[in-house]
Amino acid sequence: MSERGRGHRAQDLPCQDRSLIWLGVGGAGIVVSDGAGSARRSDHGAEIVVKVTSGVLREQETWNDHIAVRDRIVAACREEMVKRAKELECAVSELAATVAFVAVADDEVFSGNLGDGVIVAFRGGKAEVLIAPERGEFANETVFVTSSDARERLRIVRRPIEDYDGFAVMSDGAGESLYHRRTGSAAPALVRVFSWFEESGSRKVCDAFGEQVMPLLVDRTQDDCTLAVLRRVCVCENEMSGKAEAVQMEFLGTGNRLGLRNRLAVLDGYRQGLDDDAVSSATGLSRGTVRGHRRAVDDVYGA
Repeated sequence: MSERGRGHRAQDLPCQDRSLIWLGVGGAGIVVSDGAGSARRSDHGAEIVVKVTSGVLREQETWNDHIAVRDRIVAACREEMVKRAKELECAVSELAATVAFVAVADDEVFSGNLGDGVIVAFRGGKAEVLIAPERGEFANETVFVTSSDARERLRIVRRPIEDYDGFAVMSDGAGESLYHRRTGSAAPALVRVFSWFEESGSRKVCDAFGEQVMPLLVDRTQDDCTLAVLRRVCVCENEMSGKAEAVQMEFLGTGNRLGLRNRLAVLDGYRQGLDDDAVSSATGLSRGTVRGHRRAVDDVYGA
């Protein structure tokens, strides 16, 4: 989620941050880009960066050669920036933007950071900085995709996914509140925000972000603010009944309490090894309804 900063609001300027999140059968990921405040068309640059980077990352077979992925991200972003600069009749440097990302597939997390964004990982109820922001020679400088040394300075981290519960990617505007530069650590408030996913579905959490979190972040900086969170959800069949109702509904793909009650009943029946007829008899649902719920459960846990 991105919000225009107080400085841009006062000057009636557009938000120069962009973010993109994707979820799919093969994986998921976040890309965040912060357009340079000194570059007048950097909102266009940030838009290009998130779209191009996400496209490269979704081609997962290239992750094994992280140098190739790094180079391809920078080269592809620059290629699109050259095209856009011609359309806008401006220098490519006017599209300067950073990039920070996390992509997850199979048993691996692949992350990268170029510039002053922050990438945080969550595990065991704690938040740890996975890739810290990088500043330039002076305090108000950083490095962008358009920088001559972008390929060398795009830092890549590959880790097994095993113990990680999720990730947060933020622009430096959000980092003003959620990243302690002196200690190089994440703010404790991030852990609390992340815990909301245990209590509510993602839609409610997203609403809470917009209503509670983003206004606080924007109030503490002149800069645009972006905070995107990716929560890893792995709920065993025998653990589902202990989860919050909103989490159960989202995880099992039901839109109301009646549907959730029936789906949980069908799930419990199959956990006991009952066939369709026995589940129908035990739940009072028609055999067709039972089969429908079973297909939905199989989509979650595998046939």
